[in-house]
Amino acid sequence: MFGCRARAAFLVNPDEYLGLLIHVPGFEQPLYVARAEVRWLEGQEIGMEFIHMELADRQRLGELIRTIEGTPEQKDTGPSS
Repeated sequence: MFGCRARAAFLVNPDEYLGLLIHVPGFEQPLYVARAEVRWLEGQEIGMEFIHMELADRQRLGELIRTIEGTPEQKDTGPSS
């Protein structure tokens, strides 16, 4: 939910900020991360922390992760007895 690993075809440096569009099969629109900070580099792989992401995109990311993990979406069913 808070970051990702990706391959970059360009040079980046730790602590650099990027904007990301994440294309997900089955999603009509890509997920948009307005600001991600590069935390680590290993060859062409980079690790990024999502600093700013709109609420709607964060919710769609959560849905995607729950689907991948096979976890049903949590729904508020009110107080339990």
